[in-house]
Amino acid sequence: MSENKKAVITGGASGLGKAAALKLSQEGYDVVVIDRLKDGPFKDGYICCDISDASAAAGAVDAAAHKLGGIDVIVCAAHESLESPVEEIGEKDWDRVFGTDLIGNFFAARAAVPYLRQSANPCIIQISSVHARIGSGVHAAYSAAMAGVAAMSRSLAAELQPDGIRCCTISPYTVITESTAPKLADPEWEKLMRSTVLNDGLMQPEEFAEIVSYIASEKGRIFNANDLVVDGGMNVFRERPVVSAYDI
Repeated sequence: MSENKKAVITGGASGLGKAAALKLSQEGYDVVVIDRLKDGPFKDGYICCDISDASAAAGAVDAAAHKLGGIDVIVCAAHESLESPVEEIGEKDWDRVFGTDLIGNFFAARAAVPYLRQSANPCIIQISSVHARIGSGVHAAYSAAMAGVAAMSRSLAAELQPDGIRCCTISPYTVITESTAPKLADPEWEKLMRSTVLNDGLMQPEEFAEIVSYIASEKGRIFNANDLVVDGGMNVFRERPVVSAYDI
């Protein structure tokens, strides 16, 4: 059995989850990805599962722990987004978004707890969004789910502290991934996205993965019950200041 640290990533076949899985693998972790896509990275460490089925999510984490021989880190990155006017958001939309983003990732994290208790540096990292903090049109269901993820993570941190299990949330704004790249190909949309961050830069998935890696590491022990907002200042300013305060 490998002596490497062991990581489970939900939603690890694409986007932020894939970036996190690749980064941890590069750093020597043994990695198992759980995703509903039938084909994904890490062929020897891939479990096809729709975590919106809570029992299936728990079973997949158990199977991952068996493959790995334990779990040191679980990154809950399975993700369903929704941009829809409030009058058009139906019950199935809420079920779809909450079923994956909040409920599925909760049950995945819960299933990992018995294995994390055996780790020397156990960590649960939940992926939320800046939309948990801001008011943004057409995001009612998604924002509610993301806020729930952040609140859930804080509660887990308090409850699992006696076991030494750290729980953190990372809340990004726009990251350039397979899902956002088509929108950013529109010059007007890209201009809008860049106008809301202070440094005119949108996060690359590799930069996001660095944050995951640091939190999970020994150096990241200081992080617990934190919601790390990595949005370039967007939730503070919403629109980049055009004049320095020193020029006024």
